Formats: sequence, C-alpha cells, structure tokens
Amino acid sequence: MTEDPSHEECQTSAIRDDLAGGSGGPRHLAGASPLGRRSHHAYIESKRYQETESILKDIIEIEPDAPVHRFNLANLYWENDRKAEAHTLVSNFLAADPENENNHLTAARFYFSKQSLQDAVDILKKGIEKKPESYDLRILLGKVYMSQKQTKKAIQILESCFELSD
Repeated sequence: MTEDPSHEECQTSAIRDDLAGGSGGPRHLAGASPLGRRSHHAYIESKRYQETESILKDIIEIEPDAPVHRFNLANLYWENDRKAEAHTLVSNFLAADPENENNHLTAARFYFSKQSLQDAVDILKKGIEKKPESYDLRILLGKVYMSQKQTKKAIQILESCFELSD
C-alpha cells in the first residue's frame, strides 16, 4: 500500500503548479496569476524560505524576462540577511539593459523600500546620467533625498524637473 502524500507535499506541488501556470497550462503566464503571487508570499510568511527560493528560481527559468520574479527573489534574500545575493540580482538586472529607465526606477524603488537609501540614490543618479530628460527618475530621487532629510538636494532635483519643461 502506498502512502498518501503529506498535506505539505500536496501544497508544495499545488503552489509550484500554480506558479508555473497550471498543469498543462501556459507556462508563460507564471507571473500573471494573482494566486501565484499570493502563493509565494504565503511561503515567505510561513518562513518556508528554501522552498520559496526554489520556486522563484524555477519561475525565473520559465520567465527570464519578467523582473518581478527577480525582485521577489532579491526581496527573499534581503529578508534573510543575504544582502550580497540581493545586490547581485539587482546589479545583474541593471547590467542586462543599462539604458532602460524603468529598470533604474524598479531597482531604486527596491532599495528605497528596504531603506537602503544610498543604493537608491546611486542607481537614480546613474539613471539620470543615461536619461537626463526623465522626470520619474528625478522625482524618485527627490523623494529619497527627503527621506534622508536632505531637503536642499530634494528641492534642487525637483526644481530641475521644471527646467526640463522649459
């Protein structure tokens, strides 16, 4: 007689299946499933970090161009005091398309959310060097400066937005 799989094994299998777009389903929709996003967050909340890491790595293989999964993995690393690995993921993400304004915004928002403000400033400054006409990069940099209580710098960068529109 074969033993029934444990509830935990079934749950892990179901979550993997959901994150991969369902059994036999379109694997390219891994990130599109709201349940999939909730599932990996449920893993994080349940402190099942190794399984969550494994799932996220699998999803990245399925959807290598979807940054959300890389940042979910970076977040997992950050939360587990594996900051060097998180930094590596973010650096690789930026290096893959260094001219992309949205990549700079995404990476800076990640660091901003982690209160790693100098990392956010550095990324935003590099982004502004590449896209000096970007309002979004400048506005986020102003917000970061405000968080750092650097009001003069915040005002200067936000005023530079007005100069762009002239």
